[in-house]
Amino acid sequence: MAVSLLLFSLNRYPQHWYRSGSAVGASYIGVLVQKGPVLYAGTWGDGVYFSVDSGSSWKPMNNGLKNRHIYTILAGSIALLVGTEGG
Repeated sequence: MAVSLLLFSLNRYPQHWYRSGSAVGASYIGVLVQKGPVLYAGTWGDGVYFSVDSGSSWKPMNNGLKNRHIYTILAGSIALLVGTEGG
């Protein structure tokens, strides 16, 4: 089963929710982290995705990840740390 990550943003005035961007296909999205202008999404089985345009588009970033079950993401000042199920 695939679930899509859809981001919604809240306008200041008039206040209403609107869909911002395309969907990320993944079985489960458990982590969403922002570091400056970049959003990172950690998925369960499909690894890590990032967006530099407030979620309008997403790209995978999984080079070197042996396990794509993401538990946590820490966006530090010089590194992005990802906790996986193993490997």
